[in-house]
Amino acid sequence: MTLSRRSFLSAAGVALGSALGSTVSAGRGNATPDGTARDARGAEARGTAPAAAGVGATPTSKHRIRRGVAMYSYQEDFFVRQMSVEDCLREMSDIGAYGVELLAEMMVPNFPNPPAAWVDQWHGWIEKYHLQPACYTQFIDSLRTRTHTLNVQEGVDTMLRDIHLAKRLGIPRIRALIGTPVDILEATVPHLEKEDIWLGVELHFPVHIHGRLVERLLKIAEKTRHFGFVPDMGIFQNKPNPYLRDHMIRQGVLSPDAAAFIENAWANHKPQAAVAAEVARMNGGPAAAGYVANVFMIRPENPRDLIPIMSRCRHIHGKTWGLGEDDVDPAIDLTQVIPALIEGGFDGVIATEYEGQRHVQDVAPFSAVEMIRRHQVMLRRLLGEIA
Repeated sequence: MTLSRRSFLSAAGVALGSALGSTVSAGRGNATPDGTARDARGAEARGTAPAAAGVGATPTSKHRIRRGVAMYSYQEDFFVRQMSVEDCLREMSDIGAYGVELLAEMMVPNFPNPPAAWVDQWHGWIEKYHLQPACYTQFIDSLRTRTHTLNVQEGVDTMLRDIHLAKRLGIPRIRALIGTPVDILEATVPHLEKEDIWLGVELHFPVHIHGRLVERLLKIAEKTRHFGFVPDMGIFQNKPNPYLRDHMIRQGVLSPDAAAFIENAWANHKPQAAVAAEVARMNGGPAAAGYVANVFMIRPENPRDLIPIMSRCRHIHGKTWGLGEDDVDPAIDLTQVIPALIEGGFDGVIATEYEGQRHVQDVAPFSAVEMIRRHQVMLRRLLGEIA
């Protein structure tokens, strides 16, 4: 039997609620193509009506922050053909997340040279669903084979490939991975200036805002208005990821007792070496030592440290591994981050980036739609759009 999109999204919401112990109603997973006839929570998440949506979730007089979604978040649903590119865009519009970050390598046919008809269709979807192209997800793939690492010119050629495609698709910004070689980034700047495209390097864990790499990148950014940073909210993780922990327990590689012991010891600032030794003695599972390392790596950055470089930030990844029914992220607390963004004058899109699929695939394989909606509700609340 072939499921319609409406039936699929409804079933996905119910399955997620059942698998994760929540009480998600079918209505919460039901996204109508035109955004009408929503249930109460869907209307709450939507906000502005489509006719007024071109501004991309209108900023209030207190800030210039807009909301969006990194299409990376829908990767599992797209990969198994449960959602098409248009389905993803329609869903984003339906929840009022109008800033689009495109995962081109996965979602653009015949990448990097899509047919003209598809490019026209893309622009048609953007207009139809009142969206705004916000960012293009770029991957340098500097080590494509075991015997050759890209040299600078090859790296620049790869960047030019994506710059040209972004231009065709009307996307003004590109996100580069934090691991992109600095010499390639620096050599790409003249091309960014020529094509009037902005590129931001992702500030992703475990990189520190005050670290040497950011200092090097900042020197490039100070020479041009076409280069800067894309902060990833994962750098503000302040608690263990419960979706990862529960997945490891279900897989039988971490015992519940060991998980509880590790997290309690971390919260009470016990020495990591002593905790690892005790976990080894208690036979907490083959991955228990890895979980110790994972938890003890949690050292959230100070969100106010972004303020001095905020003018260099034009896009943000709203990382999440999942949220509860209360629309609160249990691992990444943004209650102090959003005020810092507002104080620093951030003018751009926070794009929800859901990465929890890998932790719940065994119990809720299609969790993205509901989790993205929950994250958007949380953002609306923190941005003052709803109480």
